[in-house]
Amino acid sequence: MSVKDVLSMDNLDRHVRYLSGFEKLSGKPGAHRAVEYMEAVLAESGIPFKTEVFDEYLCNPVSSTVMLADGTVLRSRPRSFSLNCPEGIFAPAVYDDSNLKKNLNPRQVTERLQSFRGKIVISHGFDERYAKLLEKNGAAGWIQIWESDEDEIHEDTVSSVWGTPDMDSSLMLLNIPVVCVNKECGERLIRYCAEGDREVFLSSTVETGVFSVEVPVAYIEGQTDEFVLVSGHYDTWYAGAMDNVTANAACLEIARAIHASGKKPLRGIRFAWWAGHSNGRYAGSAWYYDHYFHDLREHCIAQINSDLIGSMLGEAVAVITTGLEGKDFPSDIIRSVDPSAPIMYKRFGRGADQSFWGAEIPYNIMTRYEVLPDHKDTAAPGGSPWWHTVEDTYEKIGLDVLQKEAEIFSEMVLSFADLPVLPVDFDSYFQQMLDRLEDVDLHSDDAFSFSECKDAILHLKELALRSYEAADDSSKNKILKIVAGKMNWLMQTYGSRHGQDLAYAYGMFPHLTAVRGIYKANTADSEFLFYMTEFVRQKNRLLYEISNTEKELENVMKG
Repeated sequence: MSVKDVLSMDNLDRHVRYLSGFEKLSGKPGAHRAVEYMEAVLAESGIPFKTEVFDEYLCNPVSSTVMLADGTVLRSRPRSFSLNCPEGIFAPAVYDDSNLKKNLNPRQVTERLQSFRGKIVISHGFDERYAKLLEKNGAAGWIQIWESDEDEIHEDTVSSVWGTPDMDSSLMLLNIPVVCVNKECGERLIRYCAEGDREVFLSSTVETGVFSVEVPVAYIEGQTDEFVLVSGHYDTWYAGAMDNVTANAACLEIARAIHASGKKPLRGIRFAWWAGHSNGRYAGSAWYYDHYFHDLREHCIAQINSDLIGSMLGEAVAVITTGLEGKDFPSDIIRSVDPSAPIMYKRFGRGADQSFWGAEIPYNIMTRYEVLPDHKDTAAPGGSPWWHTVEDTYEKIGLDVLQKEAEIFSEMVLSFADLPVLPVDFDSYFQQMLDRLEDVDLHSDDAFSFSECKDAILHLKELALRSYEAADDSSKNKILKIVAGKMNWLMQTYGSRHGQDLAYAYGMFPHLTAVRGIYKANTADSEFLFYMTEFVRQKNRLLYEISNTEKELENVMKG
């Protein structure tokens, strides 16, 4: 009997009902109450666990004011990690539509930013790099406009720092107030700016500091030292039924079902419930990465995250992945549960507790039901309009959807824990890299030459295929960890494996491919030089690490 067949919907529903009954902001009493509940469930199930207790640097939005010159106050919410500015500022307002003008070149964007000195900028978009550029160019503050029609304001963070800041990244913390308004109020502000020279009063109150948090980690023992890391954050804005109580409940129930089966999987399974996702920019998973780095690097073969599951609007299964396993492996699991569900394949962006790239874990994957793209009418992730709002309540959960997700989730976990030889599709895995580099090569200045990078990736692919085909079963997984672990790190990061990159979303091979759209003719001389300097360094990094990976492969084949 499969574990998915003994998952209890009564247990899932009980966990969701309880945990979605209160707010669970990290560092606050509600978060501790949630941990106590999860500890009680794990203890009752007989599952060994350890609760890590440590400090995080957190920022909680409290209140904000956006007021027009005539005294009209528009509803707003401050962004986590914006400047605490309760006294407020009164300054000229300007609407920046540059993010809607996709044809603006870098020089035009720079000139536009320089014109915002001393002004409160009103714009669509939520890019953390844009916030720092506004600050650098002397803007007084930023009012973000939500792009879809929801009445409630979605909470979020504006920090570019991933996890708790260190001595250098702390210098990147934002020093201007940032708030968000809904679309209706945003359009009112746009009309207000169009009337001529207008001023806006903006205040922002946030609670920023060091808070003690808890991260429970449950352990299912395996037959070997290898393990699968399964996780989801338990802290929430408001009740957070879909984000992320449903995933917490699924992890609790899957852990119970596996433990109750009495079967010891080939590899161990660790279930972790992260703190500091929402008001700490993934501080919990980043802390765990820092403090268990060597264990993760040596023994973790798959990282499976769960976030935003159980939406009553879910209609298609999104497979978000780095891609080593190919499409057949996840689709077979999905089809065993939901034969007719549409399947969408996506790559990981820069978010969702993906703090583990430097550990060189070969498999990184998450699945969830989302709204089909043609049916989506919100800017919120997954197509669920109550994301990060007070409306994310138990009533928004589709228990039928959650049951299917929990079954898919459990099969995914057990497959990675039990398969003697792990799934692989080197052709599609490497092709995504080559496609990305080819695209950027075609849309950037000739001074940025990608030919060596593409040749190196092709050569590594050929060597990986030859090595894998010649290897016995005991060596195949080792080859996958060497090749995909390294390439996942290179594809997803630009910095040290011992730290965290800033939370800027540049796409695959982030700083190497950040030159897309950059030409000497459309970019200021100094900025072009900055891009070129970074490009050369990232190119050296890629070529050096691929060369070392090939040496590791050759050593494996020599025995």
